[in-house]
Amino acid sequence: MQAWIVGLVVVLAAAYAIWYWLPAGLRSRLGRLHEALGRAPGCNACQSTCAGCDRAAPAAAPPPGAKRIVPIHSAPPSDD
Repeated sequence: MQAWIVGLVVVLAAAYAIWYWLPAGLRSRLGRLHEALGRAPGCNACQSTCAGCDRAAPAAAPPPGAKRIVPIHSAPPSDD
């Protein structure tokens, strides 16, 4: 029984991996069969600012005349 459950989980994970990397054209064809199959995969948190979704808010542009701060990292002294 346990082997069947593990096998089912593996098959479902493989199906999700295939669907995740499916091209958008094929996914839209599947969307004709069932609406849920046509949706693009995502984290379901499109209100966040992670820029992982098309609906994520764009990053704010710096105001004109603002100085850009670039951190400088130095290498540790060598033991020569």
